[in-house]
Amino acid sequence: MKKVVVLAVFINLAFGGVFDFYNLNRANTAFKDGNFSLAAKYYAKIDKDEAKFNRGVALYKDKKYDQALEEFKGIKEPNLEFNKLYNLGNTYANLGKIDQAIDSYKKALELKDDKDARYNLEFLEQQKKKKEQNKNSQQNQDNKQKQEQKDKESKENKNQQNQQNQQNQQNQQNQQNQQNQQNANDNKNQNSQKEQTDSENKNSQDKTQNKDKKFGEPKEQGFQQNRSKNDEKSKVKQEPKDKSSKKEQKDNQNEDFGVVDEPISDIEQRRWQRQLEQRGINTFLLPLDKKEENHDEIKPW
Repeated sequence: MKKVVVLAVFINLAFGGVFDFYNLNRANTAFKDGNFSLAAKYYAKIDKDEAKFNRGVALYKDKKYDQALEEFKGIKEPNLEFNKLYNLGNTYANLGKIDQAIDSYKKALELKDDKDARYNLEFLEQQKKKKEQNKNSQQNQDNKQKQEQKDKESKENKNQQNQQNQQNQQNQQNQQNQQNQQNANDNKNQNSQKEQTDSENKNSQDKTQNKDKKFGEPKEQGFQQNRSKNDEKSKVKQEPKDKSSKKEQKDNQNEDFGVVDEPISDIEQRRWQRQLEQRGINTFLLPLDKKEENHDEIKPW
């Protein structure tokens, strides 16, 4: 930054009086010695726009930019307008008020084409552009970070939601499996109870049937067998009796008509005996003695 303009007024008539000359001399001496605070103090004792301007410059050199700014703004002298605007630009620049500084330099250049003023203006415009670029870049970076943070939070929320959904599905699946297992166990128990009941009923039926067979059918069957056997024996017994009756009838008939039966042979007797034994009738046939037979005696009818 170029040096500020310093007006050194040494003419006693400009300040009008001995005291003004004394204060002006002390202020200029302090300014040259670099004691800007003391110089500003002596400049403040002189009631002139030129002294006000010099006091503003001293405060600027002492880095009291806010106080310097107020001194520059209070100058009303038209001949000091360019110097006023130029130093306002410098003061605004040091306060970081770039737009006000650029505006002050532009107004100063409208009054006078000055190399230092133009240099300062171009410099601040470049700084402003760079600052805007940095601001945009920072804004973009901030937006990017915000978007990344937002995406990250969204992804985390989505993952949490997915995990919650998976947990809910797992819980539902577990509940369904438990319900299915319970239903399967209930069905198994019901089937087992049914099979046990059917088995008990079947065993009961089998016991009843076995009991009926034991006390019913075998007895009836044995009764039928015994009955058949008895009938057969009765038939066998009846059959010889019938034959005996027929033989007696024949003998009687022969006796009535004077016919005498001839005695049977031993072979026929044994054959007859075997037939009787086969029929289960253990009856022995008495042999007839031929010597005792008397065929001559025939009873008449």
